[in-house]
Amino acid sequence: MGKLSKFLRLKGRPYELSAKNGEGDVRIQFYEGYVVILSRQPRLRFRQEIAITRSAWWSLMREVSKPTVLMQGPDFDQNQALRASYEAEQLRLTEKRQRRREEVVEARKAAQRRRHQAAKRRGRS
Repeated sequence: MGKLSKFLRLKGRPYELSAKNGEGDVRIQFYEGYVVILSRQPRLRFRQEIAITRSAWWSLMREVSKPTVLMQGPDFDQNQALRASYEAEQLRLTEKRQRRREEVVEARKAAQRRRHQAAKRRGRS
């Protein structure tokens, strides 16, 4: 029995590392022979779960340092950008509905004015 199996038996849960990912979180759970990566975001009905064998995990960890060194600039939270885009679209649609509502009210007032003026002209002649 390995150390991870012993940890799982004693604690009742796998050894786990976690980090915040925008509003959600990412977790890495270590089991004997494989690793599970979990990702959850608020307001989503599902969670992503990826199981990776131990040898594939080691291969990835050896290769991950090279491109990581090349990464520059601030963090980019894709989910936050999607939420901001959605909120901007909702605001745009709300403004469009308000403009349309005002146009309909103005059109009704103009039609009422035309009917009133026509009735006045008919009454004078």
